[in-house]
Amino acid sequence: DDFSASAFRNAKQKFSVDESNNDRMANANKQSNPDLSPAAFQAAIANKEEEESNAMMDEFDGYALRDLLLSKWGAPLDIDFQRNTLLSCVYCNVLPIAFGQRRCRHASELDYLMHLQGIIEILRQYDNLEIFVDFIESTNKVPRAGTDSVPFRLQLSEDQLQKILKV
Repeated sequence: DDFSASAFRNAKQKFSVDESNNDRMANANKQSNPDLSPAAFQAAIANKEEEESNAMMDEFDGYALRDLLLSKWGAPLDIDFQRNTLLSCVYCNVLPIAFGQRRCRHASELDYLMHLQGIIEILRQYDNLEIFVDFIESTNKVPRAGTDSVPFRLQLSEDQLQKILKV
């Protein structure tokens, strides 16, 4: 007479047709005899690090980008994309213009953070977010007013380049 959800789950597991007896035995053997070789250990560490990195990049947002720029160069610098049709490439440039300066194009901090969030979304869409963050963390270049931005060349496929560079 027990029609609870747990009773239903137990019955479903007991009479499941999704998994054959051979699959159950193979899974039981894997669990009881795990691979303890050094190669398996290194692979497990690499897998865990990749999962953690992916989780961190999933949480990366406009605030995190602003904080990264502040920690690297001491100012909430602007970022913009630049298409170069002659070289067939796209750059994501860190500009030597900080939010709050007279030349800043953003009317408010919210506008600035929304712009940075848009940058993040585009980098994520083209699988360049993690390498862009790594580039910012490791570069020795410094954006200088009136002279230099810090350019990052996006790693794009031919199809992606054609789509972006189409005028």
